[in-house]
Amino acid sequence: MELEGGPEALSRLAVRLSRAAGREVDLVSLREAPPLLRFEIARDGIVIVERTPLVRRDVVAARVARAAAWLDAVARAARL
Repeated sequence: MELEGGPEALSRLAVRLSRAAGREVDLVSLREAPPLLRFEIARDGIVIVERTPLVRRDVVAARVARAAAWLDAVARAARL
């Protein structure tokens, strides 16, 4: 589910959250984030709201599976 209002709404929400938290908040759409940032978010991020249960787990599992397939392909190529 995307935030209604697009990137501008995401930016406004980040400002509001930062003010409420009293510190800078990085708010990122997982759908728009580059792969490395997605990995870092999965590894280090703090989930505040998860509207669909287990979505984060599924995102992490998909990334791990892609990384494993990539490493397997690299290992096969190295054996050639």
